[in-house]
Amino acid sequence: MLENNWLRYWSGSALGGDQKSASHYIAVYAAITTAGVVVSIFRWFVLYDGSIRASIALYKRLLETIMFANIRFHDTVSCGRVLNRFGKDFEVIDSGLADDFGHSIIYGLSVLATLVTVSFVGALPFIVATGVVYYKAALT
Repeated sequence: MLENNWLRYWSGSALGGDQKSASHYIAVYAAITTAGVVVSIFRWFVLYDGSIRASIALYKRLLETIMFANIRFHDTVSCGRVLNRFGKDFEVIDSGLADDFGHSIIYGLSVLATLVTVSFVGALPFIVATGVVYYKAALT
């Protein structure tokens, strides 16, 4: 959103006869884009680190539970079934958890930004209409 606002400001100042050079606007745009890339990379590193930590914690708990299960469990369940369960569960956690969580956060923030923007532009009628729609949806 900041990139779009900067481009809007840049085009507005060009039409208004601003005397700043194009390199100034390009440098600020490049700085905004670079900051966005750095924040995005940092976000994914945090998400993947959290996913790895969650996987390690769950693996330790599951392994401890299996290791200290009573003998009857080990007599009735084959080693292959236990290994398949370990493999499938942790494949899902390792490959999908961080991506799904990251996309959920991005979509949630996008919805919030859209609601704030439309509320700012539409003001009171939009807020009242949205409240009525959500209230009616909550009743059904």
